[in-house]
Amino acid sequence: MVDSLAYTISLLLKRFDEENKYTLRNLNYGIKLILTPLIIVILSLTIALSLNTFLETITCITAILIMRYWTGGRHLKSPEACIVFSVGIVLLIPYISNTFQPNLIVTSLISLALILMFAPFTYKNDAIYTKIIAASFVLINALFINSNVIGMAFLVQAIDIIKFERLRQ
Repeated sequence: MVDSLAYTISLLLKRFDEENKYTLRNLNYGIKLILTPLIIVILSLTIALSLNTFLETITCITAILIMRYWTGGRHLKSPEACIVFSVGIVLLIPYISNTFQPNLIVTSLISLALILMFAPFTYKNDAIYTKIIAASFVLINALFINSNVIGMAFLVQAIDIIKFERLRQ
């Protein structure tokens, strides 16, 4: 679905590339990078409207995006898998937060521990700063904002950065 849509858009854009600056392959890749998160956000918010969790879903998407920017994370093998998984997660988090009222202190402590142990997901020269910034977001939520949705979103993102191969050693 995403691949064929991206390819069609790439073909249309290639027609306007008179100087032949961009290869069809690069255009297609770039379009997929734009389409996948766009579809995730539009689909999530559309479903959230019908579930009456629109604001919570916006909050969840924002929290995951902020934390993912600083900590990194895994990528699924296809855009469609990413869309299904991501939409499921951002719709499930507000439901869990509203229904079960998870303990914010517990989720924050687990998130902090995972971030301090595993962030960033990929090697960076400034890993200590990444850990401090990501941990600061968790602490700000736990101490000042007090949002279970944000706390759960941070926890899900922190679980995503666990390096299981490192745990086996």
